[in-house]
Amino acid sequence: MLRLLSQTLDQSMGAEFAVYLDAQSLGRPNEEQSVSKARTFKNWSGSIDFEKSRVLLIDNADQSADEALQQLTHLAGISREPPVVLRSISLPAYMYMSTDERVNHMFKVVMLAEQWPRTDIERMLRSSIASCQNASNPFDDATFRLLASYSLGLPGLATDLATACLQFASGIGVSHVGKGLADRVASILHYGRALAIAQGEAKLEGTKAEIALEALREFYLKGEIRRGWIVSEFSDLARSTLAYHLRDLVGSDILLPERLGFRMRYRIARPVRSALQIAGQRWTRVATTDEDKRRVSINAKVGMVGVLGEDDG
Repeated sequence: MLRLLSQTLDQSMGAEFAVYLDAQSLGRPNEEQSVSKARTFKNWSGSIDFEKSRVLLIDNADQSADEALQQLTHLAGISREPPVVLRSISLPAYMYMSTDERVNHMFKVVMLAEQWPRTDIERMLRSSIASCQNASNPFDDATFRLLASYSLGLPGLATDLATACLQFASGIGVSHVGKGLADRVASILHYGRALAIAQGEAKLEGTKAEIALEALREFYLKGEIRRGWIVSEFSDLARSTLAYHLRDLVGSDILLPERLGFRMRYRIARPVRSALQIAGQRWTRVATTDEDKRRVSINAKVGMVGVLGEDDG
């Protein structure tokens, strides 16, 4: 969306009016790279003519959330009239940043995407196939409906699943993607688990839900999920209780374990990440104090309504 916005602004306001940056190109915000990443941002911004460029569009900005204020201060120091900065971040990153009084003022306008009706998702997929020149339609009507049902109302997930189905079909030498093949691909990529979470059919609530959302936040803000981080965040829980919930999350394919030497970390499949955000509204505790109310900062139309724990922000 930011790429499209950049092109539109350049066409209407003149070349270089909007500048696009993928924040992931600056590297992960860990201790080893923090200095070099900050220097990279300064070098990048220093090459921009702010007499022409009035809007900066920063994509995939989750992992640079903790440097947003530093970046804004730097831009103000090198330009008499700082540019407008738009950041594309996930809901967990937004909650993290908006609860910090130092950076909350940066969120003058927040745009949150809504889920699409299934019929619109199906129409989008059909239009995408029809726009391909000299290409036959590999999906039948039943498969289009299945893809739309797995999408959670999110065009990106629908497109990813359709693309994965086409790649799988090509790999096994078939030209038609039937409902059975699409179901198989969806199962491999955890779309079925995501659908169960989004529809409230998965047994995910209470402390287990809090752990899942904390893992999601760790992923968006730090780029990975380390078991040690989760243990530290839930230090008030008995180790046996936390271990039980983690085993359950792994057994239900919400957390996918990866071991690097003696270090255990997890990942969350993309469809499951989206489903956790959508389902988050069912797990939000009631805000009863002023501090709680300041933490509730999400539009219910998207799914995530608030932050679960005192230390989540």
